[in-house]
Amino acid sequence: MIKNPGSIRLDIKDFTYELHYALLSDDFSRQIAKDSAIKNDNIKINDLPCLLKRSWLKGWDYMYLDPGERSRLSFLASLPEEVTMVVVHCEFIDTNADVELVTKAYTVPSVAAKSDARHLTETTEEKAPNS
Repeated sequence: MIKNPGSIRLDIKDFTYELHYALLSDDFSRQIAKDSAIKNDNIKINDLPCLLKRSWLKGWDYMYLDPGERSRLSFLASLPEEVTMVVVHCEFIDTNADVELVTKAYTVPSVAAKSDARHLTETTEEKAPNS
């Protein structure tokens, strides 16, 4: 989700994103907050493997957001099974060549947790009466 909290139109000349990840063998456990977001202060993005790097504006000259406007952009990616965290790193460059960097990190549920959740859902559905 990108948004323009300002009071003037935001013209974006370039907008790239990178998807990095951490494995189970990496130690970020002390940095996990209650909402499953990672405390970004201690993460060194260049130390994490990069899965992909792309531009949202491929084929476009620029995009813009009017004041208060939001836009949702999404993509699909396959991650290795051992991934415990993903880091999305975005770089916006406006038409004045000003650069804005945004980095967000999120925990990824383990394969065992996903399997347990799937099993719990299947069991609950079996017990639910038909309507």
